[in-house]
Amino acid sequence: LNLDNAEAFENHGLDYFVNDLMKYAGKKVAIAGGGDSAIDWALMLEPIASEVYLIHRRPEFRAHEHSVSRLKSSSVNLLTPYLIDGLSGNAGELSDIRLKKVKSDETIDLMIDALIVNYGFTSNLEHLSSWGPDSTRNAITVKSDMSTYIPGVYAAGDICTYEGKVK
Repeated sequence: LNLDNAEAFENHGLDYFVNDLMKYAGKKVAIAGGGDSAIDWALMLEPIASEVYLIHRRPEFRAHEHSVSRLKSSSVNLLTPYLIDGLSGNAGELSDIRLKKVKSDETIDLMIDALIVNYGFTSNLEHLSSWGPDSTRNAITVKSDMSTYIPGVYAAGDICTYEGKVK
């Protein structure tokens, strides 16, 4: 979450993943995001949390159609199109978020107990060039066992390239 004071609330009401659903039992939970992860967490927390808010910057969601349909028929409060514009708290714990409507000056202050951010991630592959000649065009060359030319370092997934790979 790209806000000046976000780091101060990490693990104090601001989370980027859920490792224990019961942590949110009986709480007001806001979830930021519009993809599958955000919607899945909103639906899983709906019967556990006292209230669930889903905040997304667009009016439509990118998740699977079935999940979006379930979401729309749930009790999850949908706040679109909004962005998180500010965080504040009491005694070091997150207690409310300020939302700003996209392309507007309208703001909403939302009292919450927890915020889960599911924005996804952006890959930064700049360091690959320092790995040597076996890393080219944002790909890592691997052998058939997925090992790289660096002993003990393996790679997997779309980042890999190898002889005969069909792209």
